[in-house]
Amino acid sequence: MISTLRNASLKHGYLIIMAAWLYTISFIATNYLSYNASPKKVQQKLQQYLRNNEQRFFTLVSDTAIRQALITNKNNDAQKVNLTNEPFGIFVYIVNDIGNPLLTYWNSNKYYITPEDLHKKNGNYFVHYQNGSFELIKKTIVENNQQYVFAAMIPVRWDYFIENKYLNAGFEGFARLNGQYEITDTINALPILNIANEQLFKIQLKPERSSTGYDTLTIVLRCIAILLLLIFLNALANSVASHNKFAYGFAFLISVVLLLRLISYYTPFQFNYKVLTLFDPSIYASNFLHPSLGDLLINTMLVFWLVGFYKFNNIKAVANKNYTILRAYIQLFVLTALVLVLATIIRSLVLDSKISFDVSNFFSLNIYSFISFVILCLGVLSFFNLSHILLKNVFDASIELYIQLLVIAVFGLILLSFNIGSPSLGNNFFVLGWLLVYVTIINYRKADIQSSILKSPFFIFWVLFFAVSVASLVLYQNRNIEVEQRKKYAENLALQADPASENLLSIAATNFGDKFLSANYHRLQSEFSNKFFKDSLISENFSGYLNKYDTRIYAFDSLFHPLFNDDSTTYPVIKTILLNQGKPTGIADLYSYDIANQKSSYLYEKKITKDSNIIGYLFVVVKPKRYKSEALYPELFRQAQDLTSDFNSNYAYAVYKNGKLINHYNDYSFPASLEKIKMPLLQFEQKNNNGYNELWYNASNGKKVIVAKKNAWSLEFITLFAYLFCIFLLVISVFHIGGFLFRTKFKRKELKELFQFNIRSQIHATIIFISVFSFVVIGIATISFFIYRFNQSNEERLSKSIQVMANEIEEKVKTVRAQLTFDDVLTINDVGFGSDLERKINEVSEVHNVDVNFYNAAGTLMASTQPYIYNKHLLSEKMDP
Repeated sequence: MISTLRNASLKHGYLIIMAAWLYTISFIATNYLSYNASPKKVQQKLQQYLRNNEQRFFTLVSDTAIRQALITNKNNDAQKVNLTNEPFGIFVYIVNDIGNPLLTYWNSNKYYITPEDLHKKNGNYFVHYQNGSFELIKKTIVENNQQYVFAAMIPVRWDYFIENKYLNAGFEGFARLNGQYEITDTINALPILNIANEQLFKIQLKPERSSTGYDTLTIVLRCIAILLLLIFLNALANSVASHNKFAYGFAFLISVVLLLRLISYYTPFQFNYKVLTLFDPSIYASNFLHPSLGDLLINTMLVFWLVGFYKFNNIKAVANKNYTILRAYIQLFVLTALVLVLATIIRSLVLDSKISFDVSNFFSLNIYSFISFVILCLGVLSFFNLSHILLKNVFDASIELYIQLLVIAVFGLILLSFNIGSPSLGNNFFVLGWLLVYVTIINYRKADIQSSILKSPFFIFWVLFFAVSVASLVLYQNRNIEVEQRKKYAENLALQADPASENLLSIAATNFGDKFLSANYHRLQSEFSNKFFKDSLISENFSGYLNKYDTRIYAFDSLFHPLFNDDSTTYPVIKTILLNQGKPTGIADLYSYDIANQKSSYLYEKKITKDSNIIGYLFVVVKPKRYKSEALYPELFRQAQDLTSDFNSNYAYAVYKNGKLINHYNDYSFPASLEKIKMPLLQFEQKNNNGYNELWYNASNGKKVIVAKKNAWSLEFITLFAYLFCIFLLVISVFHIGGFLFRTKFKRKELKELFQFNIRSQIHATIIFISVFSFVVIGIATISFFIYRFNQSNEERLSKSIQVMANEIEEKVKTVRAQLTFDDVLTINDVGFGSDLERKINEVSEVHNVDVNFYNAAGTLMASTQPYIYNKHLLSEKMDP
């Protein structure tokens, strides 16, 4: 055996040499060539990035033609339009007679400059704003006896107070730096210099994130190196099995594989798995064997490899016929246990992960969904080969089919008896029934036992059979998850009746600090400053609710006397509501309370203290408006997962208070009253109604919630089946072609055999091509159709509404102008967030169920139904050019 291994190592040594070279190249690329290989490399890359943009800005400003285009009033100038593609913000100001700069041009609404920074001297500055850190370049130029200010905002690092798929914090252009480096002012940090060798800021490596990530090239090279190593081990084991004994070869292979796998669990073998998202437990984690999706993928591939090696290399006859029947019954038991284990893994992959299997929503799928499909296919193919190994002795022992089925049923029931009371019990009965059908089919296809699935005359049938089986199991688990999500969402609706509101209120409440209120308490004691201070608090912190709620602030002194409030509501009245009706939310000092037949209202209480003494009280009362509110929530602030992300199309809900409808979402015909409807007796109950599945929830607080989902299980099943069918074909083809290439060692003469088809192969190839081509064409056509229909319907709806809205808003503007007629100071351009104009525009927005931004002729935002985006400077108040 030793000599066999030596000879095989010499014969196939080129594989291990290639693997070593690939790993060396990847190591050099990661540690010496990658931009984040070392702090010095990061320093050089950041300086190069800033200097290139600085030089670009100076080039633009020095160009006379571009400079003239920027200071003219031609809005459609081609050069102005081209500047919108620049990777930094460009601003042009004209300085008026009293020395104040007036903005005349900007190329993006992602950037803004504060007046304080604008009055700095010419030069380069590093500034921190609400949406990130930037390099500010200011340059003053005199043109035709007129002074102009040209400014640039080069993004260094974006930093948002809330993050989602649209807003991601991190260094501009260097995504992998965010988890490794931070901007700091410590002495030993690395300085970042501009083009004039002036220090802008410093960076340092985060101590808890000292390891670097991997780029795509490194990952590909190391994966190929690992693949070559495994092929080398397979060649060694194959040589031992053919020249010595199969048992020796298989024992050698399984020992080495288990050793390497054990090493990879506890050491960064080839990769530091912590920096790869594929091995992130938050995506998927099941048990110590499968702590991540990557581990499950590796284990599944290794099992598929080992089972295939055993099946196609163990060609010796069965020894010791006296033990054949006993071994056959044992193997039937093992087969039954294996199918339950496989079902458990499939169920875990759906239940214990955040991976989307909602194939009806194409855009919810991602790379992890594809990897999961590959895992499912590998698991089923491993079971297919393993079942052939186990059933071979059963067939050799000539055990009748009905006895096989009876033994499997008995063994299955014994195993299921240990899971009585488990939620998966019903699912396991289905799996056991599937195994009986599968064994029946295998008994009529005994000829397939010695061949691979691709060479079987029933190849298409097996792929169809497995795709249908896995699709059924995944869809069943997916529907269970969806129902549980709807139950949780219904419970949340019953508690707060407005799932997005508390989320925004939590953001607003963080700005009511003790020091801030204490320092500004004197402003509440004067009637004029009191009004102005309250309006500014609402506009800056609660303006996101003006399209849905009426917001009022009540202030009282330490003796509970009102401080110039808008109405006569007293402190005892508010406190009584808080004590008797208020229900604590997940936010400190924020309470919700119900008003008859209306949505939940909110009450925020804040004690104003100074030197540990109470000097006043502040209450914020947020009440729902009297007209229906179905305005779209700003998607930027949507935090709910899975269910609500798809609420716009497939879901609808209604909330009832004492049998009366108080709130609903989406276009679904919910009854206005439940008085004449037979109510479900259970806490949760499902009903099917006109193509929708309704989940009814009886809450204990007098509320009832209905969450309806469009019932499209047939479409989901067909789509999931199509995905799995194609991936089955892909996986089988990849392994077959890969094995063939290894056996032929890329020899041209033998490679030609791959394209020489017999009649059966031609028929299979034709069927496969037509099936795959049909799925691809139908998939592309369906997705394109839905995208086109969605865009077209939105365009039609907006085009029909915009003219009506424009007329309505024009009437509102005329009303506001009439109110300002006798005001010598304010004009229509001076009103903004929190004004009567914005409230009127919000009303128009509510009626038409759209969001509206209202700009003046200079391109400055005057009112918005999503003011939080602009108050928090996620976008500037200037129109996007």
